[in-house]
Amino acid sequence: MELTTSRLALRGLGVGDFSQWSEVRLRCADWLERWEPRRVPGAPDTSRDQVAFVARCRARERERQLGTGFAFGIFLDGAFVGEVNVSNVRRGPFQSGDIGY
Repeated sequence: MELTTSRLALRGLGVGDFSQWSEVRLRCADWLERWEPRRVPGAPDTSRDQVAFVARCRARERERQLGTGFAFGIFLDGAFVGEVNVSNVRRGPFQSGDIGY
């Protein structure tokens, strides 16, 4: 799934996005980590480990296929600038989800 305007694109992340995604994550780590759950000791760091990043991308793709979550990389003029996720999608009469940036 991709949403595109003349300057902005929202699309799922893939292996080819690792270098841009990693650079932004590492540059902004002090700010981002305040809002995120702590990484489990011994778990790979997706910001530094491309294999872990690919596994993360596959998990987000699986959520999309199941309709339980939708993750988008935000690209401004082709450069990765952020990420937005719709998670915990609930169907039925409530039709809701949680948005995280």
